[in-house]
Amino acid sequence: MANSSKRFAKATPLTAEEEKEKARKLAKAVDLDNYENFDVHTWSDYPEVNGAVTYLYDELKKLPKFS
Repeated sequence: MANSSKRFAKATPLTAEEEKEKARKLAKAVDLDNYENFDVHTWSDYPEVNGAVTYLYDELKKLPKFS
């Protein structure tokens, strides 16, 4: 059991910036936890829905990481 303490290095405290970044990443992970894939095969008979979907898709295509 004496060797087990050597396996774990003492953690250095995070800077304020690192704490802020860690909190931002955690909040983003929580926000993304409820995502659902965009089903491109879903359709609607309502022109308002089709217009909204077309608009959202066009906006998403403008994003650099969208593929």
